[in-house]
Amino acid sequence: MWNLIGPAGTFVIIVVILIVSGIKILKEYERAVIFRLGRMVTPRGPGITYVIPLVEKMVRIDLRTVTMDIPPQDVISRDNVSVKVSAVLYFRVVDSN
Repeated sequence: MWNLIGPAGTFVIIVVILIVSGIKILKEYERAVIFRLGRMVTPRGPGITYVIPLVEKMVRIDLRTVTMDIPPQDVISRDNVSVKVSAVLYFRVVDSN
């Protein structure tokens, strides 16, 4: 049975796998920045997008607000008072480019 596939069948199977591997699904809060041969092309929004295999590279950008805790640090003020400072850092992507 495998002798029936031959080189043409193998080629068709490889082409189908390459075409299917280019289909990407983006969530509502994600954007895709596409690089075609190293140059940025227009960003793509949520939903189903197609990336040309071996030519384009996709980078997913998350648009949600990300928080990062900064560990508490001891600081000495001008009048020599020791103060412990804690902080939270917020990241938000405004433009996916």
